[in-house]
Amino acid sequence: MDSAKRCREQSADCLRLMQSAQGEIEARILKDLAQSWVRLANQIERYQQLRSSEPDRASPNQIDILIGQPGSERWDPAPDLTAPKG
Repeated sequence: MDSAKRCREQSADCLRLMQSAQGEIEARILKDLAQSWVRLANQIERYQQLRSSEPDRASPNQIDILIGQPGSERWDPAPDLTAPKG
């Protein structure tokens, strides 16, 4: 089951329980929980959208950049720490 959908179901359960709460504090806690479940569902959906919109990580250009091959735009060899300064 989709986890965002499950979070929304949890939120709906909290709202149903809120209707039968025995006190104002219990009702407020259930309402806060319901809102937290909705926020979590929204965050999961945003994360899933970001993951689906990422470029393919295996493209040759990105591999060259990630491993720092000469000729790639981010080639940055380690500095020679044994060379005298000055």
